[in-house]
Amino acid sequence: MKIDIEELTRMVKTNMEELSPEWESEVLQTDSVGIERYIEAKLPEAIRQVLLSAPSGIIEAVPFDSTLLPQKKQDGSGMVHLPDDWMRMILFKMKGWNRAVTAFLTEEDPFSACQQNLFLRGGSSKPVCVVGHASDGRLALFYYSLPAYVRVHEIEQALYLPVPKAVDGTYDFPRRLMPEVCYMCAALVYDILGRPDMAAMMKECVNM
Repeated sequence: MKIDIEELTRMVKTNMEELSPEWESEVLQTDSVGIERYIEAKLPEAIRQVLLSAPSGIIEAVPFDSTLLPQKKQDGSGMVHLPDDWMRMILFKMKGWNRAVTAFLTEEDPFSACQQNLFLRGGSSKPVCVVGHASDGRLALFYYSLPAYVRVHEIEQALYLPVPKAVDGTYDFPRRLMPEVCYMCAALVYDILGRPDMAAMMKECVNM
């Protein structure tokens, strides 16, 4: 759902004023132009942090299976490059898998190294995917769980979250996450203002 930046800014200011001491509330009101500039600058990061930790069932993922080109290997594994605006993987399923992957390993995870072993890696019943970097340095998703005899690798479904961007004065994310986004944004603004105590107070209001 598209939410106006002005509406988000007002809520962030309200949160800061309600949870701030009286003297600090006066500062926020008299320096509203500066505060609003800080808020708008930190909104993308606040949205990003909330969406990265939000349960996948309440966020609006974007399908992109039609734009991915699997690069297969002879052992049943393969790779797809991720979009430049990729932020979080939600779901990935190759044709031939019994179920989709919804929990993704990182290349730093010790278990990801096991996927290089034909006897330890995931299979069609329990497929495994790793998000890491390809040899060209680009972000990529590696899959290891198709039988070697499968000649054509095809993606059945792929969903991801893109990096939040302002479009026509709005951000697109679920309205039910608006309180969390605004408290997180207030915390980030207080970090700029050198008030870690108030930033911590705001983060305590983020319920995920």
